Amino acid sequence: MLEPLAASDSPDPAVLFNAGRAAQALGQMQRAAEFYERSMAILPSSPARRELGLMLGARGAYTQALAMLKPWAEQYPADVEVRLAAAFCAVQLDRVPDAEQLLSDLPREQPQVSLLWGRLLMIKGDPWGAINTLTPILETAPESMQIDIRRVLADAYAGVGQAAEGVEVLAGYADSDPSVALQVGLAQYQSGELDAALETLRPFAEGLVGDSPAQLPPSLAARLILHYGRFLAMTGEREAALPYLQKATEMNPDEKQGWQMLGQTLAALGRREEAQVALKRFQAVTQGEVSASQQDLRERAERDDPTLAALRETFTLMSEERFEEALSKIRQERVLSRGDLRPVLLEGRILQVMGRDEEALAVAEQAVAAAPDNADCLYLRGAIHMAMGSDTTAETDFRRALSLQPEHTATMNDLAVLLINTGKTAEARQLLERALELNPDDETAADNLSALGG
Repeated sequence: MLEPLAASDSPDPAVLFNAGRAAQALGQMQRAAEFYERSMAILPSSPARRELGLMLGARGAYTQALAMLKPWAEQYPADVEVRLAAAFCAVQLDRVPDAEQLLSDLPREQPQVSLLWGRLLMIKGDPWGAINTLTPILETAPESMQIDIRRVLADAYAGVGQAAEGVEVLAGYADSDPSVALQVGLAQYQSGELDAALETLRPFAEGLVGDSPAQLPPSLAARLILHYGRFLAMTGEREAALPYLQKATEMNPDEKQGWQMLGQTLAALGRREEAQVALKRFQAVTQGEVSASQQDLRERAERDDPTLAALRETFTLMSEERFEEALSKIRQERVLSRGDLRPVLLEGRILQVMGRDEEALAVAEQAVAAAPDNADCLYLRGAIHMAMGSDTTAETDFRRALSLQPEHTATMNDLAVLLINTGKTAEARQLLERALELNPDDETAADNLSALGG
């Protein structure tokens, strides 16, 4: 009944929304998503945003789901289902501030709320807090939530050095789930029960090194193989361990633990040349790592400022010239971090790099409108005007940016280039020399000064 109406030249957004609901009820998820997106395109406030966000979250597309559900939850805070779904996505993405905001005033006696708080506390490095939050609901939570609660509790007990308590919490849950078996096996090893750990992993690990592909996600299979091989080697069964360790390094060549254990096992078996090769790979992987303290500082910074993590991911995509993905990533972050200028500025930069100057200029105008006295915003707009050939307008923006932030070296560089092009070399030279005083490693300023004979 709805399809002919939805196919009209001017469909009603409510028709499209209900067509999406009907398609979703029939299990036609792709068609449902298309109807919802069309409804939102006509009416951004359409409840299609809610349904599509929930659907994306259920499919594991957590970033896209959160970008839709968080604004909806802010507009309709009484919609607890959306708040819980959005908080779940935020926890999955380690976005601590977003999760805390979404969960802030929900009653903690509700098992779903407590579970999310428990996971959130683990992300924040507070295992005792997670234990105190989850233990009171363990006996009363519905059966469907038991495994999730128990797994977080087991991780928390491991985090406070009580791995045996974690093994007890998960008793009976490892028999049919390889991911739970791995968690239990590692907890048993941590508590000194190496033989028990081997027996827990054996049913799932044996057979994974054969010719037939494992019926498990590759990352899980690789971890099972690695730790089963480790435990075999530790019990003296080195010949039996060897194929597992070799397979583990083949599946995950960036895992240092696999190369280290493989090298040690080969050395113990008298295969010294092969051992040296494996240990050299271990050293190479280790050298490429940041220090534990640096990694901890980075993780803390990104935990407290999830936008920082998104910016880093976007820069990585840009360095790989995956500009469409970078653009999609930063646009999602703009939705999630409304009021933060950093994603706006980076979106403008990406569009400019892609040669989409008109779109970049529109983004820059939004940034300047939001923060008219921000030097970064003015610089971005000036740089885009300069690329579009509007030198006079660009110069105005650059000079305004420098009046607000006299040590803005990027502005100095671009204004100097603009001045060189118009024959004002003396002022350009002063700007470039000043830029190099502030940043002696500024290759752009050095090159431009060199071109002036400086």
